[in-house]
Amino acid sequence: MKIKTFCALIFGIILFTACDKKVAKPTPSVVTVNKCDTITFSKHISKIVKKRCVNCHNEKFIDAPNGDFNYYSNLKEKALNGKLKSYVVDGVPKIMPKFGTKLPQDTLDLIICWINNGAKE
Repeated sequence: MKIKTFCALIFGIILFTACDKKVAKPTPSVVTVNKCDTITFSKHISKIVKKRCVNCHNEKFIDAPNGDFNYYSNLKEKALNGKLKSYVVDGVPKIMPKFGTKLPQDTLDLIICWINNGAKE
């Protein structure tokens, strides 16, 4: 009888320790930050503009189409009135940049994000 009790006790201990009861831990409340909130002209968009836009949109051209994009204020105006998205993203009435290839989709997404979030400096 002592052996049966001993074996039952050992079996119970093995059974109890072998169980892996997973209990979900409560997740802390986290405020999700929209990645568009971090996109700014000075940190992100100006690099694209300098590389792909200011060859034509600069002060050297007397008829600089739509202004000099070296300046945030000039490009912000186009971003907020819809012209930047229309030309660069939608290609209406024509795709920009005029010379070269269309901007890659990840770059277009960055520009859209910037515009939709108020074209922050």
